[in-house]
Amino acid sequence: MKHYIIPLFIPHEGCPHQCVFCNQRRITGVVTSVTPADVKRILDFHLAGITRPYYVEAAFYGGSFTALPESVQQALLAPAKREFLAGNLNAVRLSTRPDCIDQKNLIHLKEAGVKLIELGAQSFDDRVLGQSRRGHTADDIVQAAGQVRDAGIDLGIQLMPGLPGDTAASLQQTLAASLALRPDVARLYPTLVLRDTPLETLWRRGLFLPLRLETAVAVTAVMKLALERVGTQVIRTGLQSSPELDTGGTVLAGPYHPGFGELVENYIFAAMAMELFQAAGGLSGLVTMHHALVDTSKLRGQKNRNLCLWRRQYPSASIGLQADESPGTLRLSAGGHDYKVTRREVRLTMP
Repeated sequence: MKHYIIPLFIPHEGCPHQCVFCNQRRITGVVTSVTPADVKRILDFHLAGITRPYYVEAAFYGGSFTALPESVQQALLAPAKREFLAGNLNAVRLSTRPDCIDQKNLIHLKEAGVKLIELGAQSFDDRVLGQSRRGHTADDIVQAAGQVRDAGIDLGIQLMPGLPGDTAASLQQTLAASLALRPDVARLYPTLVLRDTPLETLWRRGLFLPLRLETAVAVTAVMKLALERVGTQVIRTGLQSSPELDTGGTVLAGPYHPGFGELVENYIFAAMAMELFQAAGGLSGLVTMHHALVDTSKLRGQKNRNLCLWRRQYPSASIGLQADESPGTLRLSAGGHDYKVTRREVRLTMP
């Protein structure tokens, strides 16, 4: 059954710290606080328009929900809880800080229909967390994840490669710690310099250099594949495109691209194809890359970039594409032989 997400934005609500990178109001385009009446109105509007069977979730985005006073949490959840108990909502999801979780609160959340909690981990390197002014440690993330699991609630984590102080080693550390938790879902947001954040000041002073787009794509691809291999569903790579982000002035620097997720998939499929080309050796004559129809754009690359590159690299080969394989699988027919690779098998290394 397809999912239908009802978004409820609470920008900065509950956050006890000003992290160097954060400006939720510019990310979400929402500048006012959400009230229980707003929650009810938004739920009513969406639920009234659903005419097909969906798995319907109400999702609180943009703040640290469990850091809000308990009375405020209960008031905001009340409209969703009523719809959940009435059978109109299948679940509620929310995001929060790792140092704002306790067992008592988790019991109340589960009773209100919360089935997924996403922890804003960002990094598992204490030095990086400190430089980013997160106000918590890597151990706090691990402890919070365990509490969420013990409460019978699904676990999500959010990671931000490219934070101040990040290195190849710290990124590997973050990835290894994330894999050990085996989260149900993950979001990967390469760090951007947003206007009106402390990170803007560091960047303007030359004290912070964001990842280049190409590097961010490669790092995110490595993380995405590794997480997928332990059963984690990576539900977002890069900030979702919006008018606020796409019309200059909000993103000052960093690897923002409205099609970032597609670039990551292009990178993965390019790596898969390169493994097959190398296995086949020198290419000449008719060469066919078999793929799934749903993977066509991922394989070709934006504006056919991958395909054009391969044709330049192998001028003696006539490279064609044929959509007759399973999703996530490539098969190369060349010189009377077939070579095959899946996205679970492709080897990527952290740049």
